[in-house]
Amino acid sequence: MADIQGIVSQVEGACQNYRQTTEEMSQLENNIQMMTDEANQIDNEISSIDRQAMSLQSQANAVVDRINSNSGNEGYDSSSDLAELNRIRQQLGQLSSEKQILEQQEMQNAQQLNAAKQLYAQKREYANNLKNYLEAMRTKMTDAANELQTKISNLSGAISIFSSASGNMFGRSALEQAGNLGASKEEYQANLNIAQNVIEMISSTLDDQGSSDVKVLRRR
Repeated sequence: MADIQGIVSQVEGACQNYRQTTEEMSQLENNIQMMTDEANQIDNEISSIDRQAMSLQSQANAVVDRINSNSGNEGYDSSSDLAELNRIRQQLGQLSSEKQILEQQEMQNAQQLNAAKQLYAQKREYANNLKNYLEAMRTKMTDAANELQTKISNLSGAISIFSSASGNMFGRSALEQAGNLGASKEEYQANLNIAQNVIEMISSTLDDQGSSDVKVLRRR
């Protein structure tokens, strides 16, 4: 059957593409996980900075209140409080700069993470399409293999009958018929081997990569 032979290259290409795509998806999953972990770490660092800033702002407010409450006290020396207030404000400025840098990193990370997830979704769809094609071809080749096996069995029986008749008056004709049937049997057997190889190729590919649908990544 020429149609069985003709699809071998198509199945080989689909198997190769499926393996390559699932490998790329696996790498993308690792990258997405790393970027997600990094995003969580940045969130934690920003939250930590916010807590520090709130604490420093409370300290600054307390110093300002102390300065204001002693504004009429001639014996009050505000230099140390002003120095402390200046120190706190410098720290707040440093924290603000650090937060800006982290927020820029957070934005860049979010863009990269979104792009990676979009690419993953495209590859997931492509991989599932390849998987569906390979499963359909496996079913088709299994049906073809069963049909060929039946034909081979029938031919074997017919060849046996004709061969046993080689000693009678129709012996020559029986031998010729047996030879013709033998050639057909060899052709069917060759096609059966091809079908079985295709089935094995598909099964090996799907089993190696996992035959279930490729997982959907959760949104962060």
